[in-house]
Amino acid sequence: MIVILNSLDLSVVSDIARGLADRYDAGAFVDIHRLGTQSGLDGASVTPCDEIGKLVASAKQRDRAHVVIKETFETPEALKRLRVCLSAYDNEIYAFRLRFTAETFERVCADLDPASGSVVSAAYAQWLEAQEAGACSGDMGYEMLIRSADPTATIVAIWNDIHAPVELVPYQEQWPEMFLREQAQILAALHPQPLSVEHIGSTAIPHMPAKPIIDILVSLDRLEDASRCISPLRALGYAFIDYPQNTDRRFFRKGTPRSHHLHLVEQGSASERDHLDFRDAILANDVLRQEYLQLKSEAMHQHKDRRALYGERKGDFIRHALATYRGEE
Repeated sequence: MIVILNSLDLSVVSDIARGLADRYDAGAFVDIHRLGTQSGLDGASVTPCDEIGKLVASAKQRDRAHVVIKETFETPEALKRLRVCLSAYDNEIYAFRLRFTAETFERVCADLDPASGSVVSAAYAQWLEAQEAGACSGDMGYEMLIRSADPTATIVAIWNDIHAPVELVPYQEQWPEMFLREQAQILAALHPQPLSVEHIGSTAIPHMPAKPIIDILVSLDRLEDASRCISPLRALGYAFIDYPQNTDRRFFRKGTPRSHHLHLVEQGSASERDHLDFRDAILANDVLRQEYLQLKSEAMHQHKDRRALYGERKGDFIRHALATYRGEE
């Protein structure tokens, strides 16, 4: 696993990154601010992605399975480049954008001498402006608030987000209504772009136990138009997560804890067909439905606090269900 923390080079941020790495039995902390080679935000240093990749590879070779990286990003493109580079070393990559509450930032600056405090305040204001602009057009990392100068609370919050337990709950009668409310808001926010907004995933299957997360499939005329949807969806509470492996869809999450997942796809694409056909396969076939429920229960117990591994565990069954539904088996 690789965790990327996007923030300014401040001691409390270093303490958060180091403390997060220390929570893992085989954790490593890579502080890119100490290794910079190029000029970046307000004179800050920036290290090329390939150099960071070498550091991660070295950590992995030393059996450090979990690597925490601290860096400052000015644009979503910079974070995307690093994600793509690091995907050669690990499939499970998380990125967080660490923003201070106003009170906490004041306390951090109060511990600095006046001249340093002034410089840090100006740099932070510039960073915040860049983050706001970047988050409206791409992924700057999932926002996590630093509410205390004590790093412990932030470390726990990041840890809990990454390792939120996978829990299956009994089917809830309000799930279809929750989707319909969200569908109306999405159609209004993205008008006239969406061609369809569909309820997918296990919460769309009556009487199926599921993670209490509403999965939504939004189809666009062209996937290239997805970038125009980021800002209006952000206004609805959806955060864009730019996973390198998502070449045929765009993924958004909402809520802490998660309440909704949204997938943007191109109409008529294989990704759209797979999502809809899998839902319809489970709806139409009692045997597949029972097999899927058993698989989900097994995966939940095997990967209780590793959401990504839980998802990977279902891959073979999804391919089997699609083949069965399409008459290919």
